[in-house]
Amino acid sequence: MSGVQHGVGEADAKPGWSDNQAFAVRAATLSAGSITLIASLAEILVFLSKRKLRTGGGPLVLLFWLAVSDAFTGAATLAGGIFPPNTSGTWCTIQAFTLQTSNLAAVGWTLAVVHNLYVVVCRMDLDYARFFKYYHMLIWLLVLILGFLPLRIYGPAGVWCWIGSRHVAYRLLFYVPLVSSFPIMLGVLVRGRYVLRARKDSLTPLLASRRRKLYWRVFVLSLIFVFSWTAAITNRTLEHFGHSYFVAALLEAAMDPLQGFLNAWVFFRIPKVRNELGGCCGMEMTNYTRLPSAASSVNGSSTTLPLSPGVYSKLRSPIADYGSVSGKKGAGTGDYSSAWSSAGGHVYLGRGAP
Repeated sequence: MSGVQHGVGEADAKPGWSDNQAFAVRAATLSAGSITLIASLAEILVFLSKRKLRTGGGPLVLLFWLAVSDAFTGAATLAGGIFPPNTSGTWCTIQAFTLQTSNLAAVGWTLAVVHNLYVVVCRMDLDYARFFKYYHMLIWLLVLILGFLPLRIYGPAGVWCWIGSRHVAYRLLFYVPLVSSFPIMLGVLVRGRYVLRARKDSLTPLLASRRRKLYWRVFVLSLIFVFSWTAAITNRTLEHFGHSYFVAALLEAAMDPLQGFLNAWVFFRIPKVRNELGGCCGMEMTNYTRLPSAASSVNGSSTTLPLSPGVYSKLRSPIADYGSVSGKKGAGTGDYSSAWSSAGGHVYLGRGAP
């Protein structure tokens, strides 16, 4: 850290802002960093404290690592609000390095979630867990490389410490992966939508429902990703062409860190997570699972079939961990083993209640 070039980017510390404007940016940074840090830590705590979430091995693991990245972003952002980036130095370098690496990790884990959608929906491959080790190797390796390369030129960058506007080439180390992720997400979402429509008649109603819910949840996460980074891309592009606008900087300070808070909101809307929190947060657990049958759509009758726990384990869809988008009570829990024990070893088919 002692090799930081003092004075580099100090013109970016407060680019022509009045005291009131600087206070507004600082307040936005403090607010966004605080709620993101609290929400991400809450998500991490819930995931680690609930055995069914921690040992399920499903897509929730990807959301956990995304929350870890968001927590570091929130902490670094909050630190920037408490200690404004006035001059270069060791503390400024630590904050800049943390922001660079944690934000790149968030990009990587968001793409991992999107890739999981591609594998499950487009490739019809439910053995997605085999990719997890490759996610870790690729994401953390690239994050560390792209974080250490600009180590000597970190300094004040307007909203917080990062890479000063004089070093545009080094900023590309972050923005090239970020911007490249947009068409990748769009391509997977378009392909996934096409596959869902093309295969809706060839899948059972249960599997088709699971895949739709997975698709829409990843769609929401992708929208959050684009929303959070739009202001940052706009502000840094304006800086590149020699323009500095207070409104653009304020929006970046408020929106950039919010990805972690919004990602946590999606996590806590997942029915499987809500069910695990049922004992402490007043949410009711789902006591049984209904599987629609062809006959039920005709006459609305209910059929009860006895099934063993082994059959339930085979029926359980791995993509059910994402649950339903709406978050309605009892929707898309995917917990067939608990449903079996509470229903006396029977699955209820049809629209009628057991």
